[in-house]
Amino acid sequence: SPMIISIISQVIIPIGYCYLITLTRALQTTDIWMAILFGHFTRMLLSVLRFHQGKWQTIEVDIAPERV
Repeated sequence: SPMIISIISQVIIPIGYCYLITLTRALQTTDIWMAILFGHFTRMLLSVLRFHQGKWQTIEVDIAPERV
């Protein structure tokens, strides 16, 4: 899920937003900053939603050294 959240928030949202803007007018600096802002907001929202699912509570982490 972190990879999917990253692809959506760092690629699809910003590039999609910039593409939609270019359909109506020339892209400006503020449009790029807004795309970055929307990407960060999307990452935060998706991460919070994933966290509240609670599946992370059942993950077991074994950090004991391997025995040879």
